[in-house]
Amino acid sequence: MRQRIHGFTLLEVLIAVAIFSIIGLAVYQLFNSLLRTQVTVFDHSEQMVDLQKTFYFIRHDLEQWVKRPIRNEFGDKEEAFIIDENTLEFTRLGWDNPLQSWPEHPDGKRSRLQRVKYENVNNELVRYYWRFLDRPPEVKPKKQVLLTDVSDLHYQFLDKQDTWHSDWPPNNTQSTASMPEAVKVIFTHKSLGEMEVWVAMSK
Repeated sequence: MRQRIHGFTLLEVLIAVAIFSIIGLAVYQLFNSLLRTQVTVFDHSEQMVDLQKTFYFIRHDLEQWVKRPIRNEFGDKEEAFIIDENTLEFTRLGWDNPLQSWPEHPDGKRSRLQRVKYENVNNELVRYYWRFLDRPPEVKPKKQVLLTDVSDLHYQFLDKQDTWHSDWPPNNTQSTASMPEAVKVIFTHKSLGEMEVWVAMSK
């Protein structure tokens, strides 16, 4: 007596293939969604790290400003605090020098003062600094890109009457030696929106 062998019909096979295809597509979409989420979170985390670094440098520099004019590479005097459109340049204290030496300096030493400048260059918030206060012609500034995708960098300055101004000195009514009570650095980031850093100026 011959044994009857039962198999799958073509319809059953097609149904099984369709079910496995649907499950496979769902798993792929879930994995792809998780991967996109991970990339987005990673990019956002990097942006937040860069933003915190930017805030640190701005606060650290402005809180330690000093009234120390300089000589530029042409020998001309520049004020201790300069504002020009989207540029902010000033002298600050607190440049660490643990060995109290600087081989490139003529007398082998360097000051703990440092000249810095903030500027928006091609949608990048850039911090420049010079290794010499009174600059010889051949010395170029060092460039630090703090944040990318930045636009509309500008500043506001608080006077003794608690009034904010977009320029300093306001309406040329005060000497450039007179410093604001506080400085507000404002910029717009492509994905984070408008950001503000408030810094009280030391006396």
